[in-house]
Parts: sequence; structure tokens; C-alpha cells
Amino acid sequence: MARRFALVLVPALVFLALALGLPLGLAVAERATQAEYLDRLAEAGVLADTAGPLLAEVVPPGGVPTAGDVGGDFGARLTAALVAETRREGVAARLVGPDGGTLLEPPGRPPPGTAGEDVEEQVRQRVVDAVAGRRPAPVPVSWPWGTEPLVVVDPVVVDGRAVGAVVLLAPTAALHDAVVRQWLLLAAAGAVPLTVGAAMTRPLARWLAAPIADLDRAAGAVTAGDLRARADEQVGPPEVRRLATSFNAMVVAVRQADERQRRFLADASHQLRNPLAGLRLGVENLAPHVADDEGRVVLAEAVEEADAMGRMLEALLAAARTGVVPPQPVALDDVLVAAAPRWAERAREHGLVLGPVPTGTAAVVVEPAGGLAAVLDELVDNASRLSGGTRVEVRVDGGGPDVVVHVVDDGRGLDERQRERALERFWRAPEHTDVAGTGLGLAVCAELLAVAGGSLVLRPAPGGGLDAAAALRRADAPAGP
Repeated sequence: MARRFALVLVPALVFLALALGLPLGLAVAERATQAEYLDRLAEAGVLADTAGPLLAEVVPPGGVPTAGDVGGDFGARLTAALVAETRREGVAARLVGPDGGTLLEPPGRPPPGTAGEDVEEQVRQRVVDAVAGRRPAPVPVSWPWGTEPLVVVDPVVVDGRAVGAVVLLAPTAALHDAVVRQWLLLAAAGAVPLTVGAAMTRPLARWLAAPIADLDRAAGAVTAGDLRARADEQVGPPEVRRLATSFNAMVVAVRQADERQRRFLADASHQLRNPLAGLRLGVENLAPHVADDEGRVVLAEAVEEADAMGRMLEALLAAARTGVVPPQPVALDDVLVAAAPRWAERAREHGLVLGPVPTGTAAVVVEPAGGLAAVLDELVDNASRLSGGTRVEVRVDGGGPDVVVHVVDDGRGLDERQRERALERFWRAPEHTDVAGTGLGLAVCAELLAVAGGSLVLRPAPGGGLDAAAALRRADAPAGP
């Protein structure tokens, strides 16, 4: 998350720097161009003021100057004035008539830069505007990569009438150098906060993301059944700290409610165990006093009911312990080898045959609370007592990410709706209401396996019957969320 935050923030900082820097750079170039233009315009004004009195000597009233009027001694004097005012190297000055035609141009001063047709057209347009007394067009920005000279035009006035104009074509190399230097200063000034901001991005992202990652870790631990997990309430922004505080308060409330429920189940089951044992013993002690067969049948049913209540109490105690004992790794082969004789005997008691139990499995799996053997015992016992089949098989599938133990029978099976409800507490199939049991066994097994990172799924077996598939997480596999 910190890396993604940095990838978003750094481009945003660059975009912000460009959004501020580009207009500022444009303003710098415009201001520098305008300052250079005003300087050159002042020079052109001096030349125009010098040329005006000289032209007044040769131009008749109401007339316009021609190239012939500015020859001889007059031309020499005007040329000297133009050269004197444009001593800086590279500036080309000339005197033009009202139509933009050149009247006088000092020799040896070629136009600076690239003075092509575009520049000449700009000169003509500016001369026409100056002679007509119109406001000149805005001065175009002189960009550092440009080569055109700066065009400056100022009218020459004789007796209150513009009879020509002084044109300056000024070089822009010094202007461009000044603009580039200012741009470099701006870039350096912008690079400092940008670099600092980029350098601070990762620590800032970690500061924001670390408490969220910690909260995610705590939520994952709580989801996995660890109600002791807590989020750090002392790091991150105030909003995240408040969220962590609320999360911890919620976990405390959930844990307290869970503990109260477990204590109630455990206390109630424990308190009922001794009276129930005494009741069963009292019922059995009546046996010598029952003489007829009908009485003995009723007595046997009473003993069986007492045993059924005892099994229900044990199931409730197992449910209360779900999630309290942390899962532990266990070698699956050890469990299968130890349980195989017990399962075979259980199947024989109900008239079924247990198929060969697979051995030699090298998988080490996470054992659910109460023991993996207890879970598999329940699955085998259900198949033996309730399937109505003739055979029970235990198979192991270790080809996937989890190790799956299948307990398969060839009995009646369950339909889709019954398979879903069979994992609910106290649910029993209609045909099993008169069979000993509590309806808690599969539900408790499913919860124990889920806490250990596994699952219990009931599927129809190929050829008929039920396949109870217990998925066991490998001990070396990472815990799920």
C-alpha cells in the first residue's frame, strides 16, 4: 500500500510543479521580452527625435521624404546619429518612409538573426500602424529557441505629422540567455521542494499505511478465531487511531460475549452431567426389581435416553471448547494407523465393512481442537450408524493445496437440501429421529475444522451414498484470512 501511495503522490507532485512552473516560466519570458522591447524602444525614440529636425530641413511642408532627400551631407549626419545610438554590437537601424520603404540604412550592419520575409512583413505592418497613430500589436514573446530579431518601430514626427519611422532590429541572444538563466533558477527552486516532497513520500506513505496494515492483520487474526488480537492505537493519523480504538472495543465486546456463551454452555453441561449420571445409575439399579418383559423394555429405553442425554451434554461441551484450544500440527498417518482398528470395530457393530485404511501418508496437517481423531471418529461413526449401507471407506487425497480425507459410504445418502442442513446444529434427517444421536456431531466437526483452516463438505458419493470430505490445511501452508 505504501508503494501504491508513493506512485500516486509523486506524479501528483510533478504535475503540481509543472502546473505552477510552466505559467511562471511563460511570465518570465514575457516580462524579459517586454523589458528588452522597452529598452530598445527608448533607443528608437532617441533616434526618431534626432531624425525629426534633420528631416524638417529637407522635407517640404505637407510632403513625405524620399531616398533622394536623405543623401549627401544630410545622409552623413543622420547615419552618424544612427550609428552613435546603436553602438551595441548586432543592432541594425534604418530610416523608413511612411510606406515602409527604406530611406537610409548605415552600411556594415546586417540584420541580426534570421530576418526573413516574416520579419519584413512585421516591420511593414508596425511602420504603417506607427505612421497612422494606431496602437502597435503586442510584442510576441521571444523564446530561447527562436532566431528572429526583436522588431522595434518608432515614428519620426515633423510639424506634428509622422513622415517616417526609425526601425531597430535588435539581436535576442542576450535576452535568451537571461531567460534561460531565470528558467534554470526557477527549475532549481522548484526542484528543492519537489525533491523534499518525493523523499518524504515514502515515510508519509508508511506512516499512513502501517496502521492500516496492522488493522488488517488484527482483523485477519480475529477472523481466524484469535479474539486476543488487537490493533495498535498509538500510530497513524487521528482518524486511523480512532478506527483502531473502535475495532479493539468491538473485539473486546465480541470476546466477552463469546466467553459468556462458552461459560454458560460449559457450566450448564457440567452441572447437568452429575445429576444425569446419578439418574442413569438409579434407573439401572431398578433392573433387579423389574420382573416382566415389558418393564425390562421400558427400563432399557430409559437407560438409552439417559445415554443420549449424556452424549448431547458431551457434544455441548465440545462445542463450547471450539476455538479455545489452538490448532496443532499432527502427522496424518499416525492418526489413521491408530484409529483403523477402532473404526473397523465400530463398522462391524452396525453390520458394515470398513475398507482398507490408507497408510504411509507423509502429510503433516493442522489438527483441530479436540483432536483430528475425534473428528474422523465422528464421520466414520455417522457413516456406520446412519447410512444404511454395507461398506465404509476412508480415502486420502493429497494432490491439492489441502489434504482431504474422504469418509465414503454406499448407503442412502442425502439430497442437496439435507446435505446443507446436516451441518446445522441439532438438525437430524427425518428417517433418523428414532436413532441415537444429538444432531450436533457434524456441526461441531465443521466448526473445529474451520477454526483450523480446513472445511467439511458433504457430497453425493459416486454410485450412491455420501462422501464426507474433511479438508485439512497443511502444517507448512500459510494461514488463511
